Amino acid sequence: MQIRDLNDLRADLLGREAVEATARRPVANIVATVLLFLWPIGVVGGILMMVLGRNEPTLPATGAVMIGVGVLLLAVALLLRRHARTAPWHVWRLDPQGITVAGVGPLPWEYVGPPERRLVRSAYSDGQELGWCLPLTQEGIAWMQTLDDGCRQVFDPSLRPRLMVIGRRRPQVVRLMPMRDADMGDWVAVVGEAWERFGGR
Repeated sequence: MQIRDLNDLRADLLGREAVEATARRPVANIVATVLLFLWPIGVVGGILMMVLGRNEPTLPATGAVMIGVGVLLLAVALLLRRHARTAPWHVWRLDPQGITVAGVGPLPWEYVGPPERRLVRSAYSDGQELGWCLPLTQEGIAWMQTLDDGCRQVFDPSLRPRLMVIGRRRPQVVRLMPMRDADMGDWVAVVGEAWERFGGR
């Protein structure tokens, strides 16, 4: 897939007054990263067991199994990475009416602030992480509260339902997610330009 740079994104914004980009699948990337960390442990551990356990009848066989598991983890990790790069996910559209994600919207520009990088709720855990976002105004929060859970999550994955917790999380931001076809820095820059151009100020 061709990666568009800031000039390409800006040309869409100025020429068509609309920019579209497709988000990556973040869960696949996270799982692939974990597996890429684990697979050498299985392979190296298996080799050590085969070399050092020659006098033990079961250790070489166990080592061979560990090597096989390590190679399998590597294969799965590479497939997940490929899937994350090629599988379509939410399409983001920026136009004068606002922000539309996966067909939900538009969220008007005056309902959000400019892009900023700050600590936000983690998309897939109960902790916090540093990420790019558009802070919601009070009108934006009220607009998000009218959406059902599935629609709210396309703007902020941390708004997912949680086990053992009663009630809904209060929306605070629109998370800017990594795009398949644009560098994150360029994507954030063009979102900021769209915010200024279409009346976010």
